[in-house]
Amino acid sequence: MELSPMVVLAGKYIILNLLYSTDYLYVYLAKAPSLGEEFIIVEFFPVNEATRDEDDFVTMSPENADDYERRLNKFTSDCQKVIRMPINRFLNIREILPEKGTVYVITKKMSGMPLFQFNLDKPQAF
Repeated sequence: MELSPMVVLAGKYIILNLLYSTDYLYVYLAKAPSLGEEFIIVEFFPVNEATRDEDDFVTMSPENADDYERRLNKFTSDCQKVIRMPINRFLNIREILPEKGTVYVITKKMSGMPLFQFNLDKPQAF
């Protein structure tokens, strides 16, 4: 279950709408009025295992908790590695935000083709 529009993260990012989802991720468009910018927010959320309570906190059944924690830590670690790599100039990760029992990756919204539409099988001109 994705976040509803107008949910606020970290007191500054307001969810506008869901852009894309997979079995493990939700991708949102958000705005930060205090910064005057829009952002793309990626949420780690295994849809077949996780639930969300009335306060939007991600919860897990006891039998899935250890596996969830392991995958959440790996996702966070991988994102931290990407920040230090040259490719981050294209992804533009602004921050990694642990909140509400999961992690949100905040990236600056950029113009152009969304990465999920980018076809890696066909070379693209940059």
